Amino acid sequence: MADAAGDRSEEDRVPQLVPGWEEKASVLGTEEGFLLSRIDGFTSWAELRSVSGVAPARVDECLERWLQDGAVRLGTTAPGGNLGESAAAKPSSPGVAEGIDASLQLPVEFQERILAFEKRLEQPYHVLLGVPLDADVQEVKRAYFKLSKDFHPDRYFGREIGHFARRLDRIFKKVVLGYELLRDPTLRAELERSLGAERPPPHETGGAANSQGLEKRRWLERLRKQFRLPLEVVAERKFRARQLAEASRVSSHQGNWKEAAHNIRLAIAFDPWDEGYKRRFGEIQIEVNRVRAEDLLSKADGDWDARSRVEALGLYDEVLHCRPADHASHNCAAQLAFELEDFERALEYADRACELAPDSASYHLTRGRVLRRCGLRKKAIEAFGEARRLDPDDSRAHDELRKLRQRPGRTPGGKQ
Repeated sequence: MADAAGDRSEEDRVPQLVPGWEEKASVLGTEEGFLLSRIDGFTSWAELRSVSGVAPARVDECLERWLQDGAVRLGTTAPGGNLGESAAAKPSSPGVAEGIDASLQLPVEFQERILAFEKRLEQPYHVLLGVPLDADVQEVKRAYFKLSKDFHPDRYFGREIGHFARRLDRIFKKVVLGYELLRDPTLRAELERSLGAERPPPHETGGAANSQGLEKRRWLERLRKQFRLPLEVVAERKFRARQLAEASRVSSHQGNWKEAAHNIRLAIAFDPWDEGYKRRFGEIQIEVNRVRAEDLLSKADGDWDARSRVEALGLYDEVLHCRPADHASHNCAAQLAFELEDFERALEYADRACELAPDSASYHLTRGRVLRRCGLRKKAIEAFGEARRLDPDDSRAHDELRKLRQRPGRTPGGKQ
């Protein structure tokens, strides 16, 4: 290993990109570029050797060369996966929790929540998502959508969020992974088997439901001991898993994300105890969702007049599950829901579009129309007023305001 690594173990060393690394790193091949993209300031040297899809010896060679070239430096990890002293940000001010930066465009309360959630990332996936071990698919889905609304990195695009950008990316990948694993029956069964010998977290004890969960884990443990796989079968499963993981790596490099996800999913089914396969699956699934969203979006836009509004709204709904920070799609979904007279849903989409792109006059115009039909006259006037302020030449906002002011009182919804 390189001298710069010192006496630290691979688990403690965390490669970090140095500002200006683009000029210091030599010309990159496919493998080198992929490996470099995995350096996020959190993943250790040892983890890069197992999850990057590059041969371990090749990982060592690249990292040592980048250290010598000054493109990469080494930090350390503290308990819970947080950055150690060498990679820490500026010392926090007296009375301010470590890692909190009030100058960032994130509420301090949300910064605290991010830091607290990050410390929990090694918990079992069902605990991380906040659902019971035996939760049904719909419950898992609701938990995922709730967390993705808060922690999806795209939601904070364009804001100055400092080191929280890396933390959000890490959290979101873990949330996606938990969702994908728990909603797949085969993978879920393997995960439950792998959890069979684990003790429940302290906060899960107590209560009738938790007692049932504890009894289920004990039953799984007894079953696991009774039907322990022979060593040769375990070795065969692990070998097959490595073959599938390699096939997944090749598909990823070719941009065939659906096939890559299929292969790594099978690798996890064969070897559910390998955390590297699970991390890779989460990363691949994000790309699968991105491609799926783009395909759905093109269909919704391209066939706007050809298909029913209900079907088009369903497509946009799927898009927004994959891309919750797509303000244009939120606005389109709001307009479709408005035309379908689903005003509660329309208002939810319109509010989100304005939150994501507050300088768009057309989004405030859409929101104003929804508010007017909901009977929220005062709020509608405020929305139309904001649209007029942002685009004084748009006559539509003027017309809407004139209509509302000429006919004060309650609209069909009956609310003020």
